[in-house]
Amino acid sequence: MATRLMVLGCLLLALIGCGESEDKTGANGPMMPAPTGLFSLAGRVSVDSRPSGIAVADLNADGILDVVTVSFRAFEGTGILPGTVAVLRGRGDGSFAAVQTFAVGVGSFAIAVGDLNADGIPDIVTANSGSNDLSVLLGRGDGSFTPSQTFLADVTESGILSNSTV
Repeated sequence: MATRLMVLGCLLLALIGCGESEDKTGANGPMMPAPTGLFSLAGRVSVDSRPSGIAVADLNADGILDVVTVSFRAFEGTGILPGTVAVLRGRGDGSFAAVQTFAVGVGSFAIAVGDLNADGIPDIVTANSGSNDLSVLLGRGDGSFTPSQTFLADVTESGILSNSTV
């Protein structure tokens, strides 16, 4: 598992232009490419438990890629918990601003970023297997998002998703 996460991290860094994408290990732990192409110790960013999906996009139009994750939290502890989306705004040096989290549906397992309402601003969508729906967070253009809206996953023969009130 740790090897897969290291490879994913290196691929992610290659995507956001932080140097080489080689898998390196130092005496004190994993090493990550620095913007200069040299390697430095990897930082850790905490998101909610059981992250199950990741996407990369420029969420606030600053020219720096940001990261969003979704966490699968369907049945932890004493009950059913909603999933969470974590938004990590990139600083351009391989680090991130404080994590912002948003509640989404139960059993969230996939995430995507795209302009869902044609306003030119990236939005976030998650697929939620525990609640059989999609959660949509509309972007405000500054890296923040509206509370999630839920769309039932009951596709009819017309291919139209029904909107539910949340």
